[in-house]
Amino acid sequence: MHSETEQERRKRSREATERAYEAREAKESEQDEELKAAAAMERADFLSKEVKQSSQQMQNIILHMQQVRSAIAQLRVQLQLPGDDTSASVAQDEKRVAQLRKKIAAYQDELRKMRADLIREEMQELQNGVGVAMTTEQLQRLAETRVDAMIGAAEDVLPLNDARSSSSGFTLIEILVATAVFLIFALGIYGGLQFVFQVIFQSRLAAMETTVASREMEWIRHLPYDALGMTDGVPAGVLERSSTTTVGNVMLTVRRTVRFADDPFDGTVTSVPADADPNDYKFIQVDVTCDACGQTVPVSLMTYRAPPPL
Repeated sequence: MHSETEQERRKRSREATERAYEAREAKESEQDEELKAAAAMERADFLSKEVKQSSQQMQNIILHMQQVRSAIAQLRVQLQLPGDDTSASVAQDEKRVAQLRKKIAAYQDELRKMRADLIREEMQELQNGVGVAMTTEQLQRLAETRVDAMIGAAEDVLPLNDARSSSSGFTLIEILVATAVFLIFALGIYGGLQFVFQVIFQSRLAAMETTVASREMEWIRHLPYDALGMTDGVPAGVLERSSTTTVGNVMLTVRRTVRFADDPFDGTVTSVPADADPNDYKFIQVDVTCDACGQTVPVSLMTYRAPPPL
């Protein structure tokens, strides 16, 4: 009897030990599941960020490819060159885009495989938070909705079918067109300013030339009649055919002309009877020009001088 009681006691002790071991294993298994689920959620968050970052990099590369292709096409049209729009830069960008596509696809596939773990972790967080009063079925549906939304957002970051699809921002051709329009307006304004400055300069030049011509003519009027002539021509006199003078850092050329004039009052050399002395007056002309300015029409002053009375 005593032996049977001892056996029962040992049996109860062994059963208690086994139950404690099973409870410990169940608890450790539950903790492992929680750690696994937490790690899965952390990994999913990392993958989502990586997908968005890789997508942004691919968008930048696609924009660069579009700009390079547009520049090459414009140059080919201007130079009338045949060929395609490929270049070393475009080929390198296409290779990088292909790598990013492969990387994004791998991340998206891993997220899809982690769906069950993510749902369990989401259910646990909901049960400890806003879903404390929900049933297991309600928690399941809400967790699936949130996880599927996260996976869907990662899968819908960028249309990956064509690297030539349009992107936001300014393309190279848009910048070139804007620059061309700006240059047209700038050149128009510059041309207008240049015209205004030219008109102002021509007005000042005409004023300086008129002053020089008037001064020269005033000096000639005070010369004796017999001195009115050229030093190297007829009529003979003291005037040189040309000389230069500087006014306001502008060099002006003064040209003089003196010749006899026949007054038809007493007849001419061709009249009947003919005029025996056709040299009635002297015609004087002074021309002032700026040869260095490209001036073609001079400022001219003219006058007549009659001989003194006998």
